[in-house]
Amino acid sequence: MIIGISIDISQLNECYDLITQNLDVINHIQIYLDDRPLYLQKEEILKFQKIFSSEHLTYSLHGYGYINLCENIVEIRKSWLDIACKTIFLAQETSCIFVNYHMGYTFTKSATRKMLLENLCESLEVLSKYAQESLIEINIENDFNTTEFQRLGSQVEDLDLIISRNYPHLKLCYDIGHANIAFACPYEYRKYIKFIQSLHIHNNWGNDDVHNPFGDSGSIDLDYVLTELINNDVFFILENELNMYNIALKNIRKNEYKSLIVGNSSGFPICKDIFFKNLLDSLCNRTPAISISINLFKEV
Repeated sequence: MIIGISIDISQLNECYDLITQNLDVINHIQIYLDDRPLYLQKEEILKFQKIFSSEHLTYSLHGYGYINLCENIVEIRKSWLDIACKTIFLAQETSCIFVNYHMGYTFTKSATRKMLLENLCESLEVLSKYAQESLIEINIENDFNTTEFQRLGSQVEDLDLIISRNYPHLKLCYDIGHANIAFACPYEYRKYIKFIQSLHIHNNWGNDDVHNPFGDSGSIDLDYVLTELINNDVFFILENELNMYNIALKNIRKNEYKSLIVGNSSGFPICKDIFFKNLLDSLCNRTPAISISINLFKEV
């Protein structure tokens, strides 16, 4: 696991102290792009990377949040896709590992979900080929609906469809806060773990995308998630307001060095009775002592 934080590009100049003081935990920065010309944003990224080079951190980009890969008006969708492709080129120029995108949205009910998904798949086919040529990964993020937007990625079936298409250089970003709002269970990442390259980590109570920090500030057991995934090859990216990261990082420090979760062959938790039997067997065989995290026994 690689732990990182997401920073809006407009706030790069404000996070020097935060990063410097937490380089023992922070190993990755995801830069959230805005709507300004990409060449201006490139200058800011390169300036930042002179201070925090690849010796200290790895990088990824989050594409502009309103890029709409499922737009139903073809000419407009091509414009969004052009920006998305140019963002991949920006990632290449700034030594970023991958680019994250939302799937898209609609304001109207005239476009059916089936139509929007096909629009998305057409966009992803182009985007993934561009990523393959550029040797940059793309991550597609799950989302949630609001009163204003109907968003793709708000149903697990959307993830299933994308995976079934086998696009090159395309993986998933699992936003667990979004999943807590949109999915029946926020822990659906288990089903998709081999397709997931990154996770967005923030908490809420299942009804509002408030991006509370890692800890007990929501209904998702993020301690459990960290413990379960700590041995996986994923980017564990905190997504909070800048002034909330110290709280999240403090709570992660409490968790990070606990023993790895005890699991079965699939890596998922085993029931308490089997755990205690295995613990007793281990002690009888004089194997090294086992420490456990109390999070193992929480309901998920």
